[in-house]
Amino acid sequence: MLDSRPVVAHTCIHHMDTSRPIPMLPTPSAADPGRKSSADQIAFSVLRAIAEQRLRPGTRLTEEDLSAVFGVSRTIVRQALTQLAAHSIVGVRPKKGWFIIEPPEHEVRDVFAARRLVESALIREFAASATPAQIRLLQDHVRAQQQAIDAGDTALRTHLLTDFHVRIAEIVGNAVVTRMIRDLTMRTNLIAMLYQTGQEASASCAEHEQVLKAVKAHDADAAARLMSEHVSAVERGLRDRRSADPIHRLRDALIARPVAAGSRWSAATAKSLRAPAQASRRTRTKA
Repeated sequence: MLDSRPVVAHTCIHHMDTSRPIPMLPTPSAADPGRKSSADQIAFSVLRAIAEQRLRPGTRLTEEDLSAVFGVSRTIVRQALTQLAAHSIVGVRPKKGWFIIEPPEHEVRDVFAARRLVESALIREFAASATPAQIRLLQDHVRAQQQAIDAGDTALRTHLLTDFHVRIAEIVGNAVVTRMIRDLTMRTNLIAMLYQTGQEASASCAEHEQVLKAVKAHDADAAARLMSEHVSAVERGLRDRRSADPIHRLRDALIARPVAAGSRWSAATAKSLRAPAQASRRTRTKA
């Protein structure tokens, strides 16, 4: 069951109560076949399709098509897409519409660097004051992670593996840090759904267990070190697999980096590219 806290579309699986057994995630059709889809259900369906790699980065999502698929107004569709856009899952271009985005390399690098800084300090504080009840809650969470991994549920396992970090911040009770970690992990969720393997997810879950062992022993130094190593391992795995993806390599090679306006390289290149086309036009005119 989903708990009652307000959530945005991307987090329709983000605030699941992992202290109870994890049920199968609902889909728009499973929830109520005779009822029109809500913005949350539409957003969830997009996320599920991304997790199952049925939708890839760059895929266009037109409001008209989604409206027809789910039997709702474009207003409802726009609400779902806007909520997903708030968490860097989709973007919108003028006159071209909505599309699934993929965070650029520099953003991935910066996000993981920020996570190492914030989460190492956070787990150090948590290790100094964690109670047995709080540790049991997180141990239950880790078991739920492994259940999702064993079931092959990519969307749910991605959510739970990142939600573990958010839960620690919630337990410590720092609302500002909780928002920071939630935002940072959201930025890498899409990459994890696309590129993290089941084996890597299992390794991540095992690393969570090791962090909890250090917390249980109130070994703040070990907990901070293990957390930093864990975040680095996740980053390394995702970046290595992402760079090995042929479509990503082609995109990275072909999409040009920004060039300063008026630069000599930019002007010369533009001129050389225009020359063959201009010559061809002159030939056709003479003929």
